[in-house]
Amino acid sequence: MHKKDKEPPAIVSCPDDIFLSSGKRDSTIFFPGVTARDNVGVLSISPSRPNGSEFTRGEHTITFTVTDKAGNVAKCNFQVIITGKYMHIDRIGEMVDFTLLHE
Repeated sequence: MHKKDKEPPAIVSCPDDIFLSSGKRDSTIFFPGVTARDNVGVLSISPSRPNGSEFTRGEHTITFTVTDKAGNVAKCNFQVIITGKYMHIDRIGEMVDFTLLHE
């Protein structure tokens, strides 16, 4: 008799929240990977956004989904939080409008 595996993968490590203060409108963020183990073997570990993605100011949730060879799933989440100020410049003819954008 064959017994189907129902045990989800165990996530060994999930990245901590990432905090960045930046003067740029967009920031490229690289985050550490997730490690996981499973009794039948890990098939895939997939982030909700690719590593090295551009992030704007604000709070962004990243979810890693770990799938084992039997199709069981485990997830872990962390935040990418970007704060700061940047200068937005609009040029219309000779007039220059400087707007300081806050958090």
